[in-house]
Amino acid sequence: MEKYDVVVNGVKTTLLLNDEDAKARGLSHKDLASVRIEAELAAAAAEAAKAAAEQEAAELAAKQQAEAAAAEAAEAAKGAPAPANKAAKAPASK
Repeated sequence: MEKYDVVVNGVKTTLLLNDEDAKARGLSHKDLASVRIEAELAAAAAEAAKAAAEQEAAELAAKQQAEAAAAEAAEAAKGAPAPANKAAKAPASK
């Protein structure tokens, strides 16, 4: 006895049938409720994996942008003249 997903009078339902009754109704392995559940779980897992990959890609892109901005700021700081040190210009008084 196994559970089969079927449509009866236009309504989706699950029937508990033995192999002979299922065969008489033209049902096959793909009509099993367990197969549908496994397919739904696999689809949900694939969707979650896709979302995780997209999130990881977005985080990587943000990190690369931040690193590029930091490198650009460091390069700009190297090119700017260093401010004069007032303490070095004034003679030390004792």
